[in-house]
Amino acid sequence: MNLDRLPYDLLFGISLFLDIEDVVHLGNTSPHLRILLEEETLCRRLLEHSARHTLEAELAQAGTLTYGQAIRRIYKRRQALASGTPVSASVIGTGNHLVYNQGIACWIHRQSIQVRDLQRHRNPQNLSLNFVFRYLPPRVRRDCSALRLLHYSDGVLSLLCEDNLSDTTYLLAIEVSPGSIPKHLMEPRIIVNPNRIFVRSTRDVLLYGVHSMNGAPHGYNEWVIQAISLGGQIFSKFCKTQKCEIQSVDSEPVQLRDFPGSDIGTTLAFKIHGRHFYALSNCSQFDVVEVDWTSFYHCIKFPIHDPREKTCVVNRRIYRRQHAEGPVNDSWNGLSLQVDERTNDLMIVEARTEWPIGGSSHERTFYAEHLSFPQPGEQATQEDAPPGDILSKIKSDNANWSPDQVREPWQNHPEDANANANLAHGLPLAETYILARTKFQWYNLTTRTFVDIIEDDCNYCDNGRFCLRLRIGSRKPDSLIPARPGRQTSRLPVPYVPSYCPSPVPPSPLTERSRQYVYTPISTWPQKKDCSQQAENAHDIMNLGCDVPTQFGVDFQGFADERSILYLVRPSGAEEGAHGKIVCISFDGDASVPHWYVPPAGKKSQPVADKAKGKQSVSFEEFMTPEAEPSAYVTIWEEDIPDAHDLNLDQIWDEWTSKSAQKCVV
Repeated sequence: MNLDRLPYDLLFGISLFLDIEDVVHLGNTSPHLRILLEEETLCRRLLEHSARHTLEAELAQAGTLTYGQAIRRIYKRRQALASGTPVSASVIGTGNHLVYNQGIACWIHRQSIQVRDLQRHRNPQNLSLNFVFRYLPPRVRRDCSALRLLHYSDGVLSLLCEDNLSDTTYLLAIEVSPGSIPKHLMEPRIIVNPNRIFVRSTRDVLLYGVHSMNGAPHGYNEWVIQAISLGGQIFSKFCKTQKCEIQSVDSEPVQLRDFPGSDIGTTLAFKIHGRHFYALSNCSQFDVVEVDWTSFYHCIKFPIHDPREKTCVVNRRIYRRQHAEGPVNDSWNGLSLQVDERTNDLMIVEARTEWPIGGSSHERTFYAEHLSFPQPGEQATQEDAPPGDILSKIKSDNANWSPDQVREPWQNHPEDANANANLAHGLPLAETYILARTKFQWYNLTTRTFVDIIEDDCNYCDNGRFCLRLRIGSRKPDSLIPARPGRQTSRLPVPYVPSYCPSPVPPSPLTERSRQYVYTPISTWPQKKDCSQQAENAHDIMNLGCDVPTQFGVDFQGFADERSILYLVRPSGAEEGAHGKIVCISFDGDASVPHWYVPPAGKKSQPVADKAKGKQSVSFEEFMTPEAEPSAYVTIWEEDIPDAHDLNLDQIWDEWTSKSAQKCVV
């Protein structure tokens, strides 16, 4: 069948049921089908269906991008992340106390705070520390060593200032949107006990939490959340005991009762989403429960404009795992809340390293689960022991039990599946790294990709030191139609069948989330044995110089989103306030990270400045990746399209695969 001979209306209707990647691949098969990527009505419908809650959709709705440009930008950044081929890597500055959120990077550099937008083309902002200390008492020391950046969101930067002389800690909030005039949004708040303090904020509300309130009857510290309005009388109901003439008003404290966990990012996750504050824990109890069966996630939410204990909604029964699945290495745990780009729903994403069924070998798996709460009046059934179990007679008072729940393929991504793909493709065995050599781990649910930043043997320094590399593995849904004989090549991913599945998947309708997956080999960037000039440039950008002493290791602070990986690295044991190197690895070629080129040896590098977009010249180089080796996600590129208009898809595929095989260098 020739798809290019189908009526356009029929092609339009078919495309509405496809993902962005499928439509782009279909449009690249022939000039006739390329009209799918140029039809604005189709691109708008596709964007609203598949990626409504993305930056590209926002820019397209504002008229900054066409809908076709938005589709292509989403496709390119997703493919770059899934295939492990960054678009660029650059040093964006030096400093300390880095924070990154919503595409905005903030860090302290000498006597100023640098604010840079890495997604939109807006002018950077430098905030003087004299302005930061303006409303603090005169006795507070005026230097950067007293400051710590906590969080950025919606133009609000929160800071913590510690005065060692008076043993007082102040919380500040400043509006620092790039291109706007900075201003203080609230009077400095004295934090009596800043133990494990964190901040989450919007344009009009700031919430901070401390792990300091003693809970009864268990006696462990519990989290207390305090909300502050940033202008206006949002919390007017709490003004009876406060001076209402001030712009910022505090709410009553909200104690998260019986909410275990203390390490953010490992056992806890906090997030503001959809006008609610969410607190998530993967711990069931404060104490060790000797006889237990099932582990659940524990989640609490409350509206940010009415933060009270009576408005809290609690769900303690979000299924996590059965203890019979095997022990868990808690050192590798990673917990986060991510937003689904299609539905805007919050998803629980957790990385766990487990010994399946108590075996001798461990494996890391990335799990996903919907974040849900019971409807008003709905009572969840709760059992504390399996019926008839012999241990139920000696169970603890805090025991939990639930029958095995179906864990569909989209909910678990085993790292071993990607390692097996290396063997299936005839590639070297994927190396594993201990926790001390894994500086950063992150999983992106949209592209189904895990990213590690690991310390590996260095090819460019002679003192036996380690260097940083990206380690990436991904997967994609398998085709619902069996492949034609002879169509699958050695470069294509292969399906993975786990050796042990504690919750077998019963037959279900053929939806995107019930299909099996194919996995790509684990790759590193830059590659370990790549001795090219481009790989050396990437190494120099990602790592400290060979002359910088790192005998005690390096301190690492990392952040990541669907577009960029941002981290600060500096030698361990450096004095307080010492500056480190801030590196941005971008997967979005249309982002506003300054583009630089690497000149031939012996010539001084020159920036490629774009004054119209407000980019400023800085003395940093950026490595632009070369044309990547063919990805496991096979795409028919535009230059490979035959001129003959009446070729069918099978003939196009055969010609393309024979042509690609000659260009591949393994």
